[in-house]
Amino acid sequence: MRRSGFLARLLADRAGISTTEFAIVGPAALMMMVGGMYVSMLGFTASSLRYATEAAARCASVNAVACTDAAETQDYALSHFKNLSGSTATFTSTTEVCGSQVTGTVTYTFKAATYKMTIPLSSRSCFP
Repeated sequence: MRRSGFLARLLADRAGISTTEFAIVGPAALMMMVGGMYVSMLGFTASSLRYATEAAARCASVNAVACTDAAETQDYALSHFKNLSGSTATFTSTTEVCGSQVTGTVTYTFKAATYKMTIPLSSRSCFP
């Protein structure tokens, strides 16, 4: 059976096929790139929180000049925490059996177009 007329010309014409393919694949690729950036920012925030608690616990145990009490230790931890999400971290400093213990918490907000999800992050470090 031979095709004739408009339908045959339409099926044989390849002009604009790349645009059509991009219209199908482009939005999904863009969402994956943006999602990857947000996941990377989440990982950076978690890593920074862990580093700040470790540094503050060490400071409370070793550096008697910079971290003389709990308030200065918390300020020290805040100065070492780098946050990309804009929310403020909370640090607490106590003396435990293991030594100086610092606990940090922050809520990371994952935002997509109309979707918003909050992820609680926490870290606890103890330095003898």
